[in-house]
Amino acid sequence: MDKTKEIYAFHLYNDFSGSPKVLKSVLNGLTRKEYHLTLFTSKNGILDSLGKNRNITIKEVPYKFHADSKIKTAFKFFLANLKYLFFILFANYKTKPIIYVNTIMPWGAALGAKLRGLPLIYHYHENAYVKGKLYMTLTRLMEKIADKIICVSKTQAKTLKRDKNVFIVPNGLDNEFIARVSCNPTDAFKRKNILMLSSLKGFKGVNEFCILARTMPQYKFTLVLNDTEDNCMQFKSANDCDSIPNLKVYSRASDVSRFYNDASIVVNLSDKRKFIETFGLTIIEGMAAGLPVIVPSVGGPSEMVKDGENGFIANVENLPLIKKRIDYIFSSYEIYLQMSKRAFDSAKNFTEAAMIVKISTIIDQLG
Repeated sequence: MDKTKEIYAFHLYNDFSGSPKVLKSVLNGLTRKEYHLTLFTSKNGILDSLGKNRNITIKEVPYKFHADSKIKTAFKFFLANLKYLFFILFANYKTKPIIYVNTIMPWGAALGAKLRGLPLIYHYHENAYVKGKLYMTLTRLMEKIADKIICVSKTQAKTLKRDKNVFIVPNGLDNEFIARVSCNPTDAFKRKNILMLSSLKGFKGVNEFCILARTMPQYKFTLVLNDTEDNCMQFKSANDCDSIPNLKVYSRASDVSRFYNDASIVVNLSDKRKFIETFGLTIIEGMAAGLPVIVPSVGGPSEMVKDGENGFIANVENLPLIKKRIDYIFSSYEIYLQMSKRAFDSAKNFTEAAMIVKISTIIDQLG
């Protein structure tokens, strides 16, 4: 393979959520395949660690959310995309680079690639058709101009109106993460600790998680929110979390492996009536630690779970059923051990290596 092959990757909001985590794995893997990469993104997230890789050049774009002002956020969003657009339009390329757009948000990079006739790949993580007009508009743009689209699940791919050059590549677990988690079902069963990692959004079931903790005092509950300490404090106050002694709430963490190592079950409580998960990285991360899981009946996570074997399928609108499933998992060590082993085995189907092979093959077809 030509070692001078260039990929320009674009991501907007660099935090510790699923899409930048996956991008980190992808870019590290592609450098091992002898590509050279330039990454355009914001600071203070998991993608910062890519600066240690000599084959990746990072160019900062100042973008962030302003929780107190939608206007400020919209301005930053538009400005960042203009920078992406102008860079591609006016850059002098030694070779013809491939433009790799992570999520639908860096529309400026995609539009610039189309105008300059550069190969364009989208790594599509959202289910935009349930997220509002902006997301729908950007998804339609992607469907019209992308040379290839990578979807993370069958559920997600079915939402697209286009099927030509659409590829399904499930997310793979970061090898560094796998090395940090341990599978110890004996200790996990004793802990009786239910874990959820989520963004601080109502449709993610964060309020219902607090209700579960309040109504199941015999178990521990841990909620890790991908948000600032201030916003998490406001959430705790609104839900009177201090009055729930068996509940702990944590803000954004750069390394979440310790939470999995201290958990017994991982749940995803996204409300399928308001939001559909396209993949659910926290679910396979939990299974990699040998933890049974509970997920909604619709979306990417349901593709990973065999009901009653490595976890359960139950929806947040039916909290009594979720409580019953939790009680069942903890009803005996033998039941827990069987589900733990099946969860651990299921995670082996989602490797970083397999993901990199599939994505590099898609990229080579463009080269």
